[in-house]
Formats: sequence, structure tokens, C-alpha cells
Amino acid sequence: MADEFIDGYIVGSYTNGNNDNGFGAGIAMGIFIFAYPYLPFMIVGYEWFYTLGGGINFIKWGGALLGLILGLIWYQVVFKRIIENALKITDNLLYWIIVYCFASLAFWLLGFVYPRNELVVVVLSIGRSIVAWALKAS
Repeated sequence: MADEFIDGYIVGSYTNGNNDNGFGAGIAMGIFIFAYPYLPFMIVGYEWFYTLGGGINFIKWGGALLGLILGLIWYQVVFKRIIENALKITDNLLYWIIVYCFASLAFWLLGFVYPRNELVVVVLSIGRSIVAWALKAS
């Protein structure tokens, strides 16, 4: 097999020159999708501890970890009880759709509180693109 165009892509092969087959991007996408509901909690913890710790890496990432733990407790215990009791929803798939909608609302609100946070900016721009595409397609 030869690299006909000398661009790193080998004809007849699934590799693009660095032998990762896009696996790393898939892992990153999966982590982002599964962590999406917890990211607002992690961002708030990170930003608060960044301020309290004076920018020390260990402290601000400890805040992100604390935010993840609080997000897990919120969604697995508190929010689940609220949804089950108030809305009488027991279907797990419907619950997680509501969770992702709630997380999207949280990101929208974080856009006003932390407008310079890079992750919030990226998530909001992706969300705007998806909404614009959906409105354009309908």
C-alpha cells in the first residue's frame, strides 16, 4: 500500500498515518456525552475553588472533583426523587432525557455567569449550531 498523495492517508487502509483509527476521538466524545450532565457542577466547583485557592492547580481540580461528586448525588438521588414524585415519571430513558435538558439549561445559565470559561463557550456554540440546524431543517 502506498501513500499516493503524500498526505498521511494510505490507500486501502483504515489508518491515517498515526495508527489511531479515530479511537481517541471516539473515547473523548463518549466521555463528553456521559459527563455532560455533570459538567455544569464541575465547572462551578472548578471556578469557585480557582478563586478560593488563588489559582493553585491541585485546589481548583479538587473543586472540579467535588462538583462531579455533588452532580452525581444531585442526579442520582435528589433530582431523581423530584422527577419520580412530582412528575410521576419512572421510565429511565425519559428521566435521562429530562436530565440532559436540565444540563443544557444549566449550561445556558453558566454562559451568563462564566462567559470566559472555554468549555462553556464551546458547549454553547455547539448547542446554538444544533438548534440553528434543526430550525433550518424543519
